[in-house]
Amino acid sequence: MKRKLDRDRLKIIYERNRERGMIIEAIKRRGAATISEIAEITGLEKERVLTHIIALQQLGRLEITGEREYEFIYSLSR
Repeated sequence: MKRKLDRDRLKIIYERNRERGMIIEAIKRRGAATISEIAEITGLEKERVLTHIIALQQLGRLEITGEREYEFIYSLSR
């Protein structure tokens, strides 16, 4: 049973890191973007993008650099 839990946790961590990588890569390629734009580029739901954006901000990877059409614009941290 313990091995199953460990594999499940690893799968969740892998998926989370993959999605965050997609977001970072999208911003690297496109430049600064809103949550809606990132969701469109990555194919992830807006709510999922928002969750990752919050975490990436807390980790110091992204920052808010402006606002467009009532949405914050996110860029890679310098």
